[in-house]
Amino acid sequence: MPNLKANQLVSSQVPSLTILWQDDPTSWQTDSDDLARQFLGLMGNDPSQPWNLVLDIDGPNSTAGSWNQATLIALLNSLASLGMQPNLIFHPDGEKATQDWISNPSNPLTQLDLEHEWAAMVNYMAIFNAAIAKANSNLSDTPIKLPEFTSFIAEGKDFAPLDPNKSKLDTFNFLKHQLQTQGIKNPEPWNTGDWQQGIALSENSDGSPNLETPDSGVYMQIYDFYNKQGQSSNTLVGQPTDPSQALLLGSTMFSVLQEETNLPMNPGALRYPNRAPQIFNFSGQDQGSGSINDAPVFGGLGQPGVVKGQGWNIDSFNQFLNSYKSEFQLKSNQTAPTLGIWAAENALNVLVPQASSLTRHENAFSSIATENENDLLVNKYQQNLLIHSNVSGKLIFNLEICAALRSGIGIYPLLDDDARILSPQGRILSVSDSEYLANAKQLAIDTSNWFIDSRPGGDAKAHKFTWEVQLKPNQRYALIADSDLQTSGGLYSSINYANFDNKIQFAPAVSNPNKIIGFEDLPNGDNDFNDIKLEIPNIENILFKSSSLFMSSPIGSSNNIPEIDVLWQDASALDKGSAYQIAQLITGNPNNSDLKLIINISGPSSTANPTPKSHSGFPVIENSPQQLVDFINNIDLSVKKLGGSWNGPIVYHPDATMDDFAHDWSGFTGTAPSPIAGNPNINYTLTTNIKETYEAYIDYLNVLNLYLQNGTTNKRYFNEFIYEYENSQFALKNGGGEAAIFSSNSVVRRYQGNPNLLIQGKTPLDNIPLSGSSSPITNWDSQNDRAGWGADLFYAQVYDFINDSTDYNPIWEKSDLSQIDPNLYSPSEAADLFANFFTNSLGGNPREQIYNINRMVLPQANSQTPAREFDPRANFIFSYGPDAADGPVFYSIKPETSQWTWNADEFASFLTGLRTNLPPKLDKIAQGSGKFVSGVEDFKLGVWGADRALDAWFGIPSPLELGRLRNELI
Repeated sequence: MPNLKANQLVSSQVPSLTILWQDDPTSWQTDSDDLARQFLGLMGNDPSQPWNLVLDIDGPNSTAGSWNQATLIALLNSLASLGMQPNLIFHPDGEKATQDWISNPSNPLTQLDLEHEWAAMVNYMAIFNAAIAKANSNLSDTPIKLPEFTSFIAEGKDFAPLDPNKSKLDTFNFLKHQLQTQGIKNPEPWNTGDWQQGIALSENSDGSPNLETPDSGVYMQIYDFYNKQGQSSNTLVGQPTDPSQALLLGSTMFSVLQEETNLPMNPGALRYPNRAPQIFNFSGQDQGSGSINDAPVFGGLGQPGVVKGQGWNIDSFNQFLNSYKSEFQLKSNQTAPTLGIWAAENALNVLVPQASSLTRHENAFSSIATENENDLLVNKYQQNLLIHSNVSGKLIFNLEICAALRSGIGIYPLLDDDARILSPQGRILSVSDSEYLANAKQLAIDTSNWFIDSRPGGDAKAHKFTWEVQLKPNQRYALIADSDLQTSGGLYSSINYANFDNKIQFAPAVSNPNKIIGFEDLPNGDNDFNDIKLEIPNIENILFKSSSLFMSSPIGSSNNIPEIDVLWQDASALDKGSAYQIAQLITGNPNNSDLKLIINISGPSSTANPTPKSHSGFPVIENSPQQLVDFINNIDLSVKKLGGSWNGPIVYHPDATMDDFAHDWSGFTGTAPSPIAGNPNINYTLTTNIKETYEAYIDYLNVLNLYLQNGTTNKRYFNEFIYEYENSQFALKNGGGEAAIFSSNSVVRRYQGNPNLLIQGKTPLDNIPLSGSSSPITNWDSQNDRAGWGADLFYAQVYDFINDSTDYNPIWEKSDLSQIDPNLYSPSEAADLFANFFTNSLGGNPREQIYNINRMVLPQANSQTPAREFDPRANFIFSYGPDAADGPVFYSIKPETSQWTWNADEFASFLTGLRTNLPPKLDKIAQGSGKFVSGVEDFKLGVWGADRALDAWFGIPSPLELGRLRNELI
């Protein structure tokens, strides 16, 4: 979770309280957003104050209306939207509820029935966890990762074994085994009981928990103080709690449990308080009967019999908690207890009723409006508010203005997902630019999307207006407001990173966030956000969108853009949107100024649209040499406009698959600029010989270079040729393996090329490397004692491990479809997976230890000599999918259950982790102390599937705004 400022977080109102335990499993099934505001008001969202939520769960056969996967995920999403991520604890109903967990139990019950019930409970917990994991995977807008159940509370008669030869210790061993079987890495099965109970089912002779004990401890119920056998002088038996005597109650409640005559607290609770949470009863009622009662019980006003006076509130309950805590610490060597409450649903309603100001904390929500003003509840945890429109034409917005100042409001078009704009003068401005706000306002005025408050002077009452705006299709807009048209300095954007101190001045309404927003006209105003209320009519395809403050925003933050050496297109992508995205990558990280771009070149007869499907809003283009020239020029133009520079090479990668030659290459006739300035164009025809396909690829390389040198602004040209042998016509018809292409005397290298297309009379491959690509263990090098193909450079495909796992040693650690889902693996964990794949710590000699990377380093390790450096000719290429079956991949869209995308920050962090982790491992194998001398500059990393990676990292820029980009001096 991003670091929020102190004035954006909500602190716990009960900092000593860390456990909320639900009583009734059918409670909390109402509006989850309202409930989340109560939780926020009580427990806050400060990550330095973690807390636990114990949910009471009925079995799947119950019809009482308990939790199901949908209602639980709704609550977790509501909590996450307010920055709350409690630890989840599973408390199944185990009080004579066997029939709710298994079908047709025996009568009477048997030990086997109970074991089936326990297994069903754990399985149900796993079903909830699977649903939560899927929600984490599929909901890209989830603010923070939804928590899963990791702890299990076993309470009730159903956990008492029926087999006389078994004990509760056996029950917990069974439960722990079941939890581990379900994939819970560090399961925590908890026991429950009163204050006398031991803190572990298996203890050492001194009372300490045995290391082998299966339970994590006991939830000690500090209530039910009725006259139990052996207890004679507990002064709190049957007595209501008195908030006016909160301090006395706290000290007394602890002290009566230390007296020998009162059945004293187990001393282990004081020695190991983390294993003995102290749980108080906040049910507000006495469920006992006869001489048995639940006292002491906490509650509120209107819950007589168990509580005196006006009932408990935040202040009095804090006094009690602090008093109890102090007394506990005096006996526990100053170790604080873990405190919690049971029947937390009653505690929420008593301590934080829904109508109270605590549920509208000013750090999270708007303040209650003053008298005679309309109240508007907005969520300030939603940032960077935009208007998304898939339609064009005029639209009428409803405005309500209630402010003393005369203001203006407008909408302005955004260029990209970073909220850059293209100024009226054709400059690209970022949100950090000092001229951003003024130019945003001017864009709103120039597009007739600016509204001026026309209320009479001195009138501060609320007035309603209609506002006509002009929208373009598939365009994102932000809002700009001028809080005082009579003075300067009052401009604020709905993109909070454009405002001073990143202040949020626009926020969506809690009740209808996609249609209603509010504006606060002063950065330190009254926080009511009703100065301007803007409502979108109920029209499809037009809505407000915002992102959670608890997510890393791509807008205005210090973006972590991946540092990569190579970007490799999958299919041809020559559109203006792709060019702009590449410029974002080049300029987003200063180390990307020399980025190598591998361009996929379709044959000249191809009718495929060289625009990614996701860029459907861009003008339709065709494959042609001129389109390639435009593409390169668009990259250079965008790089210049973004304030960067690019000196990296471009690489020719023809579609050389066996299916493409006949219809895309064979016999094509065209014209090319003459290599001699002033001469007429040259006619050329590509070969039709199925055994000499390479001639077509090489001749067309020369054609494109003539166009590029003649038409690109910076006189760029292809200075490298990647020939993929696998699945090519050459492999089908010629044979001889890759060496037939790459060896020093191959027919490909000997081909002189069409003499009319030669630049400066040089044969095509005189000064252009001929490169290959395959798996990391492929023998591509004919030098360095390798006797391989003879490729000049090599691009190792660091994917398809699942399909080729038997070829590697060690094999890829994860062979299932969950291999590198970012919801399962952090960037550092993924980096460890790859580093461990490339090195084998269990191997014997140097060659065995780096088998999977031995073709990518120098010298090639053998049984005695280790490698010393990365081969500067070798590149490691990772895949952005699209299919997990070809994994490991960083982007997967199928099958439906395995969808994930690594964003820019995640992938950049992964690359940093790999660059950090792998060289020391190789150095250790090389006997350490810097014997492996390569640094980061020699460890060349790249990405295949450029269109998917760029979309994931930067989003899709605006076709309309890019269409306004002009090639002029800035």
